[in-house]
Amino acid sequence: MHQFRQQPLKGLYLVYQLISTIFVRLPLWAFLNAIRSLRPRPSWTIQRVLAVNSIRHVMSVTNETGPLVTIPDYRAIKPGEGVEGVWVSPAPELVTGELEKLAEIANVTPIRIPGYWLHKKGTNIQIAAGLQPEEKGILKHVPSIKRAFSPFPVAHPFPTALLDALSGYNYLSSIVLCGDSAGGNLAQALTRYLVENQGSNPDNKIPAPPGALILLSPWSDLSQYHEDMPGGSAFEFANSDYVGERNGGTGWAKDAFTGPHGRSIADTSPYVSPASLHPGFTISFKGFPRTFMNGGEPLRDRMVHDLGEGNGVQDGDGRVRYHEAPDGIHDYLVFPWHEPERTDTLRAIADWAEA
Repeated sequence: MHQFRQQPLKGLYLVYQLISTIFVRLPLWAFLNAIRSLRPRPSWTIQRVLAVNSIRHVMSVTNETGPLVTIPDYRAIKPGEGVEGVWVSPAPELVTGELEKLAEIANVTPIRIPGYWLHKKGTNIQIAAGLQPEEKGILKHVPSIKRAFSPFPVAHPFPTALLDALSGYNYLSSIVLCGDSAGGNLAQALTRYLVENQGSNPDNKIPAPPGALILLSPWSDLSQYHEDMPGGSAFEFANSDYVGERNGGTGWAKDAFTGPHGRSIADTSPYVSPASLHPGFTISFKGFPRTFMNGGEPLRDRMVHDLGEGNGVQDGDGRVRYHEAPDGIHDYLVFPWHEPERTDTLRAIADWAEA
């Protein structure tokens, strides 16, 4: 298995995939989707069909070869244009309760990790400077948000990323917490830990929960229940998306995530699968901050049940604002070509954040 992860087979396999995609797959995909009614979603242009099919194929290839480019890890700060790295100290004193037990099972502890500041173009804030007046939000579309900070998690099983997120959170103040896909799962888990452990550790005060939460295509159920559920989006749109069990599978990701805990933890852990449909699973979102959700309807229903749903920009008593782009794919905000849905969604987030 994974015989294509070592050279020279990896190089030969990638050359074969590139040539066959250019001269066979792309023309075939274009031919099969020339008629709009035959496309995975009739509203899509042929360019979007080709883009989604290409992403899906690249993901299947990297399942065999591993990453196509060298990915930096937690042991060094990688410089980049418009990005400045800092070291974030671990916060073992903040780890308590269930999280402490889960960390012991996984044999992981908080360590120093890199974190990266991304400043809005034209700002002159010093790296790691304290909170500026009226700072909050998403960089490009929210005027009052001038920078973002991203801790770089260690690639080990749950709850390693949660420990790292807790260290990164402890480094900041006055926070709007945001995560997409698996990062949305992590943002929910961190918020839950902060909400549920307020006052639990008198000697080392747990930081207050974030002022607001943004969940973008959150991966909210790692259990077996949603992906094969008729009527659910993961089932209904499997042929028009690039992730899921029918598109190369997420089994390897679930195994990597759950690690020594085994997949059974995904059935009933609110930190891992807040939207699980396991018959014995219960969960509460009481105490969560106002939340913007883009996709993730199973999680939305549970959050709305506890927090209420806000309509439009002004939430009123409802603390959950839900936005969904028609025919949008998973985590479409990361793809610049996914327009106009991408810009429309960012503007909706901006309006919500500024309200």
